[in-house]
Amino acid sequence: SRHPGILRTLIEGGAYAQLTAGSLTGLFGSSVRTTAEQMLECRLVQMIASDAHDPEHRPPVLSEGREAAASIVGDELAWRMVEDVPRAVIENKVIRFPNPTELKPARKSVWRRIVGK
Repeated sequence: SRHPGILRTLIEGGAYAQLTAGSLTGLFGSSVRTTAEQMLECRLVQMIASDAHDPEHRPPVLSEGREAAASIVGDELAWRMVEDVPRAVIENKVIRFPNPTELKPARKSVWRRIVGK
């Protein structure tokens, strides 16, 4: 990214970010999955979506993505990401969500440059 930390800045300013469930389950490859997992670890994502463009190739399945997220952020927060936060967006309500965190030192990757830490 040419603008390190921009997502972190947006999230800290009150914006929400969303991941596609398939990015957490490996549907788009291991590199995308690793990046999605790191985004969750850093609390840079508040919603998980289905990416249901068509029922045959991309069915609207959130359960596997929610389960993958739960293994990283816990079951309660994962449920909030597929139910409470999307509902709040639709209803134009503000919802409290954990602040972004630092990337763990063991995770050295291009993602460190993206989040600016």
